[in-house]
Amino acid sequence: MRTPSPEHRADVQRRLTELKKIMAANDIGAVLGVAGGAPGQNGFLRYFTNVELWAGRAFFIVTPQEPDPLVVMWSNYGAEWAKQIATTPRVVSTILENRPPMTRVVEELKSAVRPDQKIGTLNLHTVLSLNEHVMLTQGLPGAVFQPLDAEVNAVRQIKSPFEIAAMEETGRILAGALERFAEVARPGTLAWEAAAEAERYAKARGCFWGRSKYSLDQRPYTIPTLLDRTLRRDDVILFELVYAGPLGYWHEITCLYSFGPLPDPVARRLETWERAVAAAAAVAKPGRRFGEIGDAADRVFADAGYTIIGHHTPNCHTIGTDEADGVTPPPPDEVLREHMVLSFHPSTWLEGDLAFLISDNYEVTPNGGRVLSPLGRPYRQIAA
Repeated sequence: MRTPSPEHRADVQRRLTELKKIMAANDIGAVLGVAGGAPGQNGFLRYFTNVELWAGRAFFIVTPQEPDPLVVMWSNYGAEWAKQIATTPRVVSTILENRPPMTRVVEELKSAVRPDQKIGTLNLHTVLSLNEHVMLTQGLPGAVFQPLDAEVNAVRQIKSPFEIAAMEETGRILAGALERFAEVARPGTLAWEAAAEAERYAKARGCFWGRSKYSLDQRPYTIPTLLDRTLRRDDVILFELVYAGPLGYWHEITCLYSFGPLPDPVARRLETWERAVAAAAAVAKPGRRFGEIGDAADRVFADAGYTIIGHHTPNCHTIGTDEADGVTPPPPDEVLREHMVLSFHPSTWLEGDLAFLISDNYEVTPNGGRVLSPLGRPYRQIAA
C-alpha cells in the first residue's frame, strides 16, 4: 500500500468525525472494530486507519477523547509493517507483553467507557473468534454492545472526492491489465500464464489483494482455470480481475475476448447485454431503487426475445474498502444515493445457462451511473 498523503490523512479524519457523530447520537463511549487477515474482513480497519492485515486478528478502538484510533494486534512484525502505512500513530503489539490482544482491548475499553455507556462494535459477529468473544464478555461483565455496522456502512457507501479518485486510479490500472491480457493471450497459451501476466501488470502498479477468474464456456461463472488448460482458437474468453488498488479500494472489472469474430449467437447476446447495461446504468441515479437496475436490464433482454430464467448473481452491490461495504445482495427497495459506487454487473440469466458476468465500477450520479474505468466497450478481438 501507499504511504498516506496529507489528503488521505484528512479524508480519514473526515471519516472519524462522522463515526464520532454516530457515537454521540447513541451514547456510545467507545467503538471496537475487529479485523481478520482476509478480503471482506479488514475493510473497516482500512477505512479508519489504513492498516492492512494479512493474517490473524487486529482490533481498533475509537473514543471521543482521542483524535486517532488505537490499533492492537499480537504480532510485532505486523505492527511494524502497519506503522509504515497507518494514518494513526497508535499501533501496538502485545507479543512482548506475553498476552493476547483481547486482554489489552478489555483494559482499554474499561478505562474509556463509563458503566452507563454502550460499546459500539464493527465486525463483531462476523470476525471475532469464540475464544475472543468469551474473553471480551467475561472481561466486561454487564457491558452493553451495540452493533454499528449498518450505520457506518451508510457513511462509507458515500464516497468523497478523494475516494472517487482512488477508485478511478484502480480502474485505470485494471483496464491496463486487461489490455495487457489481450497482448499476451494466444491460442496454445496456458490460461494461467495469460492471467498471471495481467496480474503482474496490476501488482507492479500497486494492486495487492485480489484474483483473476475465467469463464470459457459462455456460462456466467468466472472461476480460476485449471493449470493445464490452454486457450483455444474457438474460445469465447470472459476474463475478470477483482483487485484492491494502491489505496485499498476494490474494483471488479471484466472483458470478453475472442481470437476471431464472435459467433453470431454470442455477438447478438453481447449486443443485447450492452443495451441492457446502458438501460440499467441510466437507472443508477439518487432516489432510484436497487431493484430497478435488474428490472431495466431484464426488459431489454425480454424485448429482444430471450427467455429469462432468473439472475445468476446480484445485479450490483456497493463496493469500497471491502468488496461489499453493505448488504449483498442489496434489498431491492433500498434507495440509491449520490456518490455511492457500485460493482455493476446486471446479471440477467438466460435459458440454456447463458449469461455474461461482465463487471465494472460505477458511481451513482444525477445523470445515471458513471463508469470508473477507461476500458470502454468490454470486448476485444485478439489477433490469433
